[in-house]
Amino acid sequence: MLVWSMGLNFEILLAFLSVFLTISMLISRAIYDRLFVPFVRKYTKNPRGITMLQQMIVGLIIHSITMIVVCLVERYRLSIAKDHGIYKPGKIVPLRIYILLPQICVDGC
Repeated sequence: MLVWSMGLNFEILLAFLSVFLTISMLISRAIYDRLFVPFVRKYTKNPRGITMLQQMIVGLIIHSITMIVVCLVERYRLSIAKDHGIYKPGKIVPLRIYILLPQICVDGC
């Protein structure tokens, strides 16, 4: 069983990270349905708010932002590994699990 320590004697299972993905999906869907669609519907006169093509474009933009966040997190992780002289597989990089949460939450949008 893979467990990450979060400090203060609190541990989180790696499988639990998918909960953050699901929560961010639910929050972004609620924001889209309750705030974005009614606001944009006034201007576009489209019952969906924006067309399917526009939705695909927004999805590609969000995916690009996700990849940028993943890149920044991985660069940070590698710099920490380099600072601690960790070059061999199997060694543990001294980071908290919180470093992965931004990319997981952005991925859920």
